[in-house]
Amino acid sequence: MKLFGKRIVQDQNHNSRGPWFALPAIYSSLHTNAKSIRERRLTVQRFVAGLAEAVYSVEANPEKTKASVAKVLKVKDEDVLQSSYDAYAKKLINRRLVVPINAVSESVDVAREAGTKVTKKATDLFDNSFADNLDKTGFLKELWDGNVP
Repeated sequence: MKLFGKRIVQDQNHNSRGPWFALPAIYSSLHTNAKSIRERRLTVQRFVAGLAEAVYSVEANPEKTKASVAKVLKVKDEDVLQSSYDAYAKKLINRRLVVPINAVSESVDVAREAGTKVTKKATDLFDNSFADNLDKTGFLKELWDGNVP
């Protein structure tokens, strides 16, 4: 898609024909199973901390990030790389890693409307305690030099 003559990554919440539509998306989260959460909490906590460090690194090192994406995806177009970085590393990123309940609820609603049998409540499908621990322990504050976004 082009905007003002520049190639951009299409916003997932925008239809190229013009009207907006809501596709729930959950960014910057770790997916695992209930058994791991129950029996391997420290491992899950360390993975979430590693994800927080990766989010910080992506924002702190835009040129390295874009070079890495360019290499892996074999993309050479600087406008596409910049647009991708702006979309995913700036606009959509969830720096605190807290899973938003509204996005989970909307995702469950979309699945139900599509005919998927969902028996659990949205609140039973995620656990924000690991992200909350990063905040409570000061990990995020230290990582972001006191300026947690």
